[in-house]
Amino acid sequence: MFLAYDEQYAPTEFTSTLLVNAELREQYSEIHRGLMALQDELTKALKKVSGTKADIPGLVSQVFTQQDDNFFDALTRVSYEVERLDEAPFPDVPYDRLFNVNTEKILNDPKFQSVLAEYVTRLNELLDQSTFFSRAKFSYYNAETVSKSLAAQGFFDAKHSLLLAGESTPRQVSSRNELETLILEEKERIAEDPELRTQLSAIEKAITGHQANRDFLAFISDHPELLTHFANITRFKQELWTSYIKECEELYTRAVASFKDSEARRRAIEKQAAAERTRWEEVIDLFNTRFSVPFTLVPRNREKVMLAQESFLTLDFEFKDGGGASHMDREHLLRVLSTGERKAFYILNVALRTLGGGG
Repeated sequence: MFLAYDEQYAPTEFTSTLLVNAELREQYSEIHRGLMALQDELTKALKKVSGTKADIPGLVSQVFTQQDDNFFDALTRVSYEVERLDEAPFPDVPYDRLFNVNTEKILNDPKFQSVLAEYVTRLNELLDQSTFFSRAKFSYYNAETVSKSLAAQGFFDAKHSLLLAGESTPRQVSSRNELETLILEEKERIAEDPELRTQLSAIEKAITGHQANRDFLAFISDHPELLTHFANITRFKQELWTSYIKECEELYTRAVASFKDSEARRRAIEKQAAAERTRWEEVIDLFNTRFSVPFTLVPRNREKVMLAQESFLTLDFEFKDGGGASHMDREHLLRVLSTGERKAFYILNVALRTLGGGG
């Protein structure tokens, strides 16, 4: 039975399934599922290491690409930096203690940046005068990392020693405790500098009010060496996330390798999908050639529907008017068509629905 005339009649979501090559769609979906599983696994690991409650994929994407939805691109972009690290430089730094809505307001305040710059300048002067430390090559944060690494590798247990340059005669260090004592003494000498203490007090005064700011101050007071990194906040965030990723390197490497492999497979599938010709399009072509109407139908999101990225195919209506052509939506098109043209359009929709129902 032929349906009564209804100009609002339109194809359904079911009709769009005619665009789908089931094999291509499943291959594409399988790639997506695999990547999402790896993303979830890596996200959990990074959340544990960084201590953040934020959306990891969005945050990592923003830190490395300045966009919110480029997680795997961000991971790929930082692969060289991760690979060249011997170990994570900031494994125990909780991200949310340093960067949150409240602290970032202060950190980006020009007045705070000015106070911070004075502190960093004085700290660098002291590091330049230090017997064993250097701001460019060997900060005391680096020294602590070396101490942990040597102990973990059994360096001192094997009766090895270090010779530290800086004094007239190199100082021999034969145990982890001896090295850590030296590091602590040097840190205290620097931290107790009157001018540096004055600058630190100014920083403390600038950070008041919210509990998150007090938590930031408490952490920084125990790790004043980190303040030098706030001179370039963007770079520091990247360094922190590179460090967190290094802590999850095995999982990270697997995720990046899978993403790179899937890119070639996805491009091949998308290329094949673009070349597919469907019964849906055959009906559209038939309509465009058989009916004399002032518009042409053009499928807009065909490949995305075929690959399950979108569920419903959208038609563009290219309206021919005199010497030019323009696109308009369905509702606007119906308002400018004559009664006969609207009936022709209705026949198209019936054909599409009938084809979908029989498909």
